[in-house]
Amino acid sequence: MYFITYNDANQAETFLHDPRTTDRNLNEIKLTCEENSCGFCDFTIYPTHPLYGIIREHGHVVVKEGNTIIFSGYIYEIEREFYLDGHIKCKGDLAYLGMSIIKPCKHTFKTVGGYLRWLLNVHNSQVSPDKQIHLGTIDEWSTFINLEYTQPVTTIDSLSKDFIEKYTTGRVQITFDGNKRYLNYSRGYKRTEKLIRFGENLKDYRITNSYDNLATAIVATGYQVNENGSGDPIYLSLTRVPDGPTKYGSDIYIKGNAIYSKRAVEKYGWIQRVYSNEEVDKIDVLIDEAYNVLIDSCYPLQELEVKAIDMHMLNPELQPIRVGEYVHIVSEPHNLNGYFACDAIELDLNDPTNSIYTFGKATQTFTSTYKKEAKDAAREVFNDEIDDYMEDTYENDQPTVTQTLKKIVVLSTSSNGKPSNVEFVYEKVTTPPPEPPEENTDAETGYDIPEDSGVDYPSDEEEEPPITEEIVEEVTESVNISYDVNNHLIQYGDITIEWK
Repeated sequence: MYFITYNDANQAETFLHDPRTTDRNLNEIKLTCEENSCGFCDFTIYPTHPLYGIIREHGHVVVKEGNTIIFSGYIYEIEREFYLDGHIKCKGDLAYLGMSIIKPCKHTFKTVGGYLRWLLNVHNSQVSPDKQIHLGTIDEWSTFINLEYTQPVTTIDSLSKDFIEKYTTGRVQITFDGNKRYLNYSRGYKRTEKLIRFGENLKDYRITNSYDNLATAIVATGYQVNENGSGDPIYLSLTRVPDGPTKYGSDIYIKGNAIYSKRAVEKYGWIQRVYSNEEVDKIDVLIDEAYNVLIDSCYPLQELEVKAIDMHMLNPELQPIRVGEYVHIVSEPHNLNGYFACDAIELDLNDPTNSIYTFGKATQTFTSTYKKEAKDAAREVFNDEIDDYMEDTYENDQPTVTQTLKKIVVLSTSSNGKPSNVEFVYEKVTTPPPEPPEENTDAETGYDIPEDSGVDYPSDEEEEPPITEEIVEEVTESVNISYDVNNHLIQYGDITIEWK
């Protein structure tokens, strides 16, 4: 159940929308939450509403699901039509950063936390306490954030244009603790087991692939190291390292002054993009930054828009879908099975079944169209080192038909990024007690033999394939294959690969 409250300088917090009442109800309530956006809330208020003549521009609006705040912001537009219905538009709290400015200055920050702390201090020094934002949790990482302003800019322009767009693929989010709001920064998305499935809660579907910003190779340059004979500058480049594979896995190579994806080049051709950061003076840092640009560019930008019913609406014990989470989406008729990052949600608070969820940044998943690619990738990941460990494990601790492989834990990697220490985790399978033989049963054991069990029973006529090959083939045939942001294989069918 959703509730909306309102307050301003002259009005204590009071209910603007309360479904439990008959007079405090709003219509056409649309709540939009989007990655790295302030978010918006729009609604219609009728003249019969007790607060119709009270609400004002810049009044504060809070939307709650139960006791959880899912939106907080202020009114920026009020429109009244012929029949006096009021159409109200609100911006989320992140928009408060548009009320402060940064004066002309020049700064270089070495960490994300250093930049964000400085930005919020600048903002908070110019606004009243009710508009201040404090630094929350940070996924810290070292980078060079170089800012130079010759003209005043708003703090929100600095955050969006000069930080997020230039230096990071992360996301910012406002959270709340009591009366304080906090700005949080995270580099990745949280993987969940929340599910949208055709025939259950998927209502509509549209997918778009954009090739506009596709690049399969990144030419990277850094700090100016010296000059040539004619006085032209020479910059730090990837030519400082030998051509060949990298620590990021068998798909990522360096050639000349570029880092590239072998599979992406084979599929789309050699498409170059330049990345330059003159503040980077170490070759390892330059390679890392170029790699991060590459993995965000070497495949088409995919956007999936679905109309769906959040299963949380049907079962309150389940957690709702939120922006910044990987959600499992399955639709057999559309050949779709994968984990997709939720980038935006448009909630219809009057009728949640009409809500729209937008997904992008899909983890690399493979449907039947990509089974060959999946097999090739499997054989690259399940390399000789893993094969050796598998064989040793099965030799020393032979699993029986009552055990199944559930997880592979990569404890360490070699210098080229391949697994060098692997642990196998098995799950015991409970076997039902024998029943009297029937027509379709094994005469010796008395157990039913399903036609499509997926299990290869060894026989005298047919040699049992090697365990490692069997596992590779088995997991490869699954359409549920996914990688994390580091291009590490993390899921093959029912087998989870965990990288320590």
